[in-house]
Amino acid sequence: MLNLELSPEQQEVLYHPARLKVIGGGEGAGKSFLGALTGVVRGISDAHDNSYDEDLLYWVVGADFEDARKELEYIHEWLDELGLVDNAKTSVSTHRDQKCILTTTIGIVFETVSGYDPKKIGREQPQGIIGCEISRWPKEVWDRCYGRLARRYHRGSWGFFSGSFETS
Repeated sequence: MLNLELSPEQQEVLYHPARLKVIGGGEGAGKSFLGALTGVVRGISDAHDNSYDEDLLYWVVGADFEDARKELEYIHEWLDELGLVDNAKTSVSTHRDQKCILTTTIGIVFETVSGYDPKKIGREQPQGIIGCEISRWPKEVWDRCYGRLARRYHRGSWGFFSGSFETS
């Protein structure tokens, strides 16, 4: 339904069955695009198969809110194009350094999460995590995100983590 063209390499990553993916690439390589697309595809698939009858929570995590923003913008654009955004329950700030919550009409919630203070990464257990610019994350952010996914692993949790590993 979305008119998107994927390279063979992007298709290989998107359709690979691994539930935990760590992707590295240079500037402009399409990591944010692919991470966001993974979130939309997995979110809609999870909502369709939701046998737990619960809202499905997904985190878009950056070292700060700004690092998570590009992926959220893609997700918002595509879900809006599909007519799935619940605008009454969505809060996307015009300030790039603030938390955003995108809610859909089919029970999917995307939240940006800042790793600025790892101790504040919530006690919630998201169904999936899109990790943005992970080379900028302190190890504690990785540990907390990975730990959240591990708790739900039996319930199909997934993670897509990407970044440009310049010096990390």
